[in-house]
Amino acid sequence: MSNAPQPVQAPVILEGKHDGIATLVLNRPERLNALNNELAIAVNDVLGRIAADQSVSVVVITGAGRAFCAGGDLAALGRAGRVARSKKWSRCCAPACRWF
Repeated sequence: MSNAPQPVQAPVILEGKHDGIATLVLNRPERLNALNNELAIAVNDVLGRIAADQSVSVVVITGAGRAFCAGGDLAALGRAGRVARSKKWSRCCAPACRWF
């Protein structure tokens, strides 16, 4: 094991709330905010939490960098096997898509 410091990874989604407005920023600008498993799970979790928050009446979703969201991250999908990919999609990404 190395004692070298590990780089701190930025959160894949940033959240803010003010005056009943929740703002979510997809935060993978280096991949044009394309959805991978981590981002899909984060979006699903955050939107579920916001749905239960009676103080929020508006949700604004935007993307960091020059794109809102390029869709699915094909590089991440390509790294997974065909069967594993379909299972991961069912478990991780499909629930997030219900919010859109």
